Amino acid sequence: MAILATYEKLGLEPTAKPKGQFEREYNQIRNRLINSGKFRSTDRNLNRTILTEIGEYPSWDGEVYKMSQGVARPESKRDASQKKSIDKRNQILTEADELMTAAGYGKLVKKGKRNFKKQDRSGGMALDHEYETQEFGADYERLKKNFAAGVISENKFKQDLNKIVNKNPGNIDSNLTLKTETENYDKNVRTRAVIKNKNLREKYKVRDASYTKKMAAFTKSLNKVNLLSGVHAYAKQFLEGQRQGYDTSYVPKNGNGNGKVNGNGNGNGNGKKIVLNGNKTNNYRGLSALIETPNDWSDPLLMTPRFRTLDKSIDVSL
Repeated sequence: MAILATYEKLGLEPTAKPKGQFEREYNQIRNRLINSGKFRSTDRNLNRTILTEIGEYPSWDGEVYKMSQGVARPESKRDASQKKSIDKRNQILTEADELMTAAGYGKLVKKGKRNFKKQDRSGGMALDHEYETQEFGADYERLKKNFAAGVISENKFKQDLNKIVNKNPGNIDSNLTLKTETENYDKNVRTRAVIKNKNLREKYKVRDASYTKKMAAFTKSLNKVNLLSGVHAYAKQFLEGQRQGYDTSYVPKNGNGNGKVNGNGNGNGNGKKIVLNGNKTNNYRGLSALIETPNDWSDPLLMTPRFRTLDKSIDVSL
């Protein structure tokens, strides 16, 4: 009941007005304050200013409510919704930082996270992500879904992943810029418009029957979460391998192929190739085996054991 303590601290009393009447009065004051230019819709003190003018806080049938964009919601549901939103944002940032670390920018990621955490917000300025967390989250989620559903090729997945990484997502130091609250708000508005336009383009793209069928099957899958987690694990391994001069390929073990590690040394660059062996029940999560197959011509790697792993957390069990 933390919000109740805040209401009481402001000297507010529980409202005697019906919920609809309270919301109408709240929104009339809210619109007046925003239109006057004194407040933006995202200003932290806007809600307190409105409630102070009303002199009451939202409460009905013994339950305390919170106001969210002019709508009264029970505190318990509002808190749960907020927690879900925060957890989602944290997950997106974690994935972004993991990608950038795998790509070789771990020190800059740590530096950015440290600066973001310790920043002084008292001067009206705060660090903001240039490649916004919401936009990266939408871009990367779309890419993972397309690959998991099988509607894009592995090469297309790698190309688009590199494009995303080149934008420096997450907390990497180069993605953080000091902005005023107004600048940050204006950028958020533009970002929401960008995401909306991207979603609309995806929605109205001309698709063939194969795409529709594959996406429908993926959407109905009970294994979506594990599939997307597996794609992220593969993305990290690809970036790690690419950084070390390896081409990383995924060979699913789904009954249609032999499910064996079958690198032939025809990878990009120096010919070194890593093949990830899948798992029957989860094609993208089963990153259980890595094999390095050098070319037959003179290669220093021929003097080393044939089985190596780029990630010590991956169990090598052939």
